[in-house]
Amino acid sequence: MAEFEMCAPCAREYGDPADRRYFSQTNSCGSCGISLTLCDQDRRLLEVGPDKLFPQL
Repeated sequence: MAEFEMCAPCAREYGDPADRRYFSQTNSCGSCGISLTLCDQDRRLLEVGPDKLFPQL
């Protein structure tokens, strides 16, 4: 987590003892959160959208 940089709004939440997300090490948003990619066994990127990965959504 030391290398992870939160955006300013998430950092404010993380540093505010009155906020429910205070010191929540998993706190992030669409702006600063992680992104995931899906690869096959040969490490080739698979072009699959969320509608195919999560059809129930």
